[in-house]
Amino acid sequence: ITNTPSLDANTASANQPKVFSETDVNIADWKDYEDPTYPLSFKYPANWSVTTYSATDSAIGYIIVLSPPEESDNIRVYINNEEYVAMDGLKTTKTTVDGTSAVSVHDMLIGVKHRGNFYTFDQGVTPALAPYFKKLIETVSLN
Repeated sequence: ITNTPSLDANTASANQPKVFSETDVNIADWKDYEDPTYPLSFKYPANWSVTTYSATDSAIGYIIVLSPPEESDNIRVYINNEEYVAMDGLKTTKTTVDGTSAVSVHDMLIGVKHRGNFYTFDQGVTPALAPYFKKLIETVSLN
């Protein structure tokens, strides 16, 4: 067994992303996003960019990418009429999104079926995005 020294707040590397708790994230200044194609709206941080793509793979379908500044990962929303994206075979738990039954994989992937479409909300793998993802999900409206 190798002993690895622990890092405290005074010695933590500046390269490590700062992880916020959900209570540290204030959505008062967040922008509103309303999708022009699908009945979906949500709030997102004002300094993030939002880009949409129509994928050539019908199983992926339409993609909304929310990119924070200075972060290599992003939050994605996949929308298609066939299946949830990247959730096949994974253990899910029940949850709700905007009052609609949904499924969750460790609160990092959330799938909801609404009006014949499958919406997959993907937090990405960067822990620093978790509190933003949770707050974004709280603001989702399936119009």
